[in-house]
Amino acid sequence: MWAAPSALTAQRDAARQCTEHERLYEAIAAGDGDRAASLAHDHVATGRQVSVALAAEWSHPETDPEAVAARRRRRR
Repeated sequence: MWAAPSALTAQRDAARQCTEHERLYEAIAAGDGDRAASLAHDHVATGRQVSVALAAEWSHPETDPEAVAARRRRRR
């Protein structure tokens, strides 16, 4: 049986995500809204490919969406 990953972004490179977040933060902190918007767009667009692929897998009739959601809940 197929199992969903614990997070949509778990398939992405953590170091790359961290770098993208740092650059986005720097642009926001510098008040550079145009650069921040561009970086945010690129970050989302890159991650969207993985998310769309996962969503396609989850749309199979044999996938129980409640079970997937239960496994994705954040731990406290």
